[in-house]
Amino acid sequence: MRPRLCVVGYAPVIAFARDIALDFKEAAEFLFVTSLLEGALPLLREVEGTVDIIIAGPSTRRMYEGDLKVPIIDFRLTFPDLIRAIQEARRIDTRVALCHSRGDREVLPGELR
Repeated sequence: MRPRLCVVGYAPVIAFARDIALDFKEAAEFLFVTSLLEGALPLLREVEGTVDIIIAGPSTRRMYEGDLKVPIIDFRLTFPDLIRAIQEARRIDTRVALCHSRGDREVLPGELR
């Protein structure tokens, strides 16, 4: 029996997770929940009896890990993930914006040469 994984996050994260899940469809079943932090708990309560594990961002895990019976693990982007994403984005357009939880900074054209 394949494990059932629930991935929770906002729309761009879910879109990215769906693409990755295609590579693992033989190994696990995936359920995707599109939600921001504050709205996730009721949705996660609905699925907690049907999934084996919840995969969420670090903030969502910290916020809800004691409220659910299902283990929650978090995912984090690594530096190589960030570089790969920038390279892929630059193939589409040279204007790239990076956003992170400790503040936002727009990267102006030409800064990533």
